[in-house]
Amino acid sequence: MAAIYTDPQILFIEQIVELMKDGLLLCPKFQRNFVWEAERQIELLNSIRNGIPIGSIMVWETKIPVKCYGEIGSIKLPVVSDQVYKKYILDGLQRLTTLFTCLNRSENNNEFNKFYYDLKKKKFFYNLDSKSKHEFMMPMNILLDSVGLLKFQRNLMLKQDLNNVEDIIDEIDQISAAFRQYKVPVIPISTDDIKLVTNTFQKINSKGVLVNAQEMIHALTWNGNDYDFNEEIEAHRNNFLFLQWGDITEDILLKTIKVNLNLNIYKTDPTVVSSRINSNVSIIKNSVYYLKQAILFFKDDVLVPSINFLPYSFQLIILANAFYNLKVDYKELSLEQKNIISNWFWFTSYTEIFSGASDNEVKKIIDNFNENFKNNENYKHFKRLVSYDFEKNFSYNFRAVKTKRSILYFLKLFSENKSFEETKRVVSILQKNGSASFSNILESIELDEIDNKFYPTIANKYINAVDSSVFDDIYNSKYLDLFLNESIISLNTSEDVEITEKISFLESRFNKIYNIEKEFYKDIVDISK
Repeated sequence: MAAIYTDPQILFIEQIVELMKDGLLLCPKFQRNFVWEAERQIELLNSIRNGIPIGSIMVWETKIPVKCYGEIGSIKLPVVSDQVYKKYILDGLQRLTTLFTCLNRSENNNEFNKFYYDLKKKKFFYNLDSKSKHEFMMPMNILLDSVGLLKFQRNLMLKQDLNNVEDIIDEIDQISAAFRQYKVPVIPISTDDIKLVTNTFQKINSKGVLVNAQEMIHALTWNGNDYDFNEEIEAHRNNFLFLQWGDITEDILLKTIKVNLNLNIYKTDPTVVSSRINSNVSIIKNSVYYLKQAILFFKDDVLVPSINFLPYSFQLIILANAFYNLKVDYKELSLEQKNIISNWFWFTSYTEIFSGASDNEVKKIIDNFNENFKNNENYKHFKRLVSYDFEKNFSYNFRAVKTKRSILYFLKLFSENKSFEETKRVVSILQKNGSASFSNILESIELDEIDNKFYPTIANKYINAVDSSVFDDIYNSKYLDLFLNESIISLNTSEDVEITEKISFLESRFNKIYNIEKEFYKDIVDISK
């Protein structure tokens, strides 16, 4: 059925809000959730107050049943009536949601999106605390309620100390009229052609407010049946929680799916992704399965405490892709395969080959690793590394790749010299506390004025293990030095230690760490030549 575009219907805001409240104008679930920040919403309200156009609304009229949101904010919507043709918001959901939640009350008066209008300052305010409210703060949700608005006005008029009562009442009348008399063009599109609707949705959003990749794919994979892309993605994300390895984001899941579909991570249009998913829905389940296998490798073999410690998310995505292509489970990996993956992991971490890599370069890295893994060969990078200078790049920031790789490497060395239980305890501390596991041995102010190569670095950090469940004295009363594989006894934060002694200790410690990592860097580069 071809689309039938009719002339815009000019409706008052109040009429549109009533249609939504009565279940005659619905919010389809293939739309993204409400995401506008308060400033954006206030900008919309100011436009209406000043009579500035806010654009048209597009409505889809169809006989096709569509999953819809059961509430907007905390305001429940009625069950959809039995009318043959239903109307769904195709464009303008963010604007209409702002107005609906602003001008309506929930059953328990617990507004999701409560706005006030300061009648003296003539400004809108959002979700005020009790201390910020006063009698001249008019709740916007009474603006279309004649009785509620009248009561508010009467209460103000009863104030004996109100000198400018006429000005205040006049301002109420003006703001009320601005919203009651404001008109919005509503453009109907009548069709049962789902493909046409999803394409229209994509074109609208490509010109207006940006929709993230997941939401666009969700809209484009919808085909009129019960399949819900967002629900499936969220269900899989929740399943990852059982691995206790941190939050696997929608972005990582989508990138893994794209790579498994042999699509470019950045350049691929959502229409292509949705089309491929529609023709192979099992790709999501399979991608998730092998993503879990990759997590198990990094968690158990490389001792990565959580995804927050992984130098690059690409490492997880690419390993999951290799497992997907060869249908390999983690438990089935041979020792030779584990060594190949480990060498690749350390090589990509210490050479930082993903930093600034283009879409095409990432694709080449993926193809190279897949080929090497398939042939049981160590990773060979697709071009000679000539620009990376290990010495020049030896500095730290916890969020940076170089810090994460150092933590993981010295954790590896630590595990080689300690029992399984001791290693497990350190991994647990890192896993629970993340970057908070590291604290300065020295007060920062002591080193601020000193020009030295090792501050601020992880070289002057320690793990303070205060887990009460650990009975080993080394964890309870001393600083566990992960990098030197020994406890620090001679140096602490007491004032009797001279700053020169502290600096001397840190510099010595830094040099030891640097030399150990530099040798390891040379080894992994030699392996990949």
